[in-house]
Amino acid sequence: MRIHINNLQKGLAKKLAKQARQGDTWKLNSHAVRMLQQRNINIEDVKETIRTGEMIEYNTDFGTRHILLRGASGVCTVVDLDLEEVATVYANDPEDNHRTLNRSRYLFA
Repeated sequence: MRIHINNLQKGLAKKLAKQARQGDTWKLNSHAVRMLQQRNINIEDVKETIRTGEMIEYNTDFGTRHILLRGASGVCTVVDLDLEEVATVYANDPEDNHRTLNRSRYLFA
């Protein structure tokens, strides 16, 4: 289940974001390491995104709780709250307004 931040209860969103912020000290899983290298993303940008980035979505599609964060630089980071690891990283346009968002992938209230 994917839930966009706009559809999460504020209290839950705050709690999840607080837990995700701890991820700046977590290890990157093997997939995240590959993506970091392939996409030429700086690890410091990843850490900054985790510390200060905007929470975009909450996701439980893979059996654990994931949070997607987007930083001011456009670096996006997915942290796995249950495994306490960085699951993946990628770059996105920081001005992306979700005009092309596939709404069928999300649960909307």
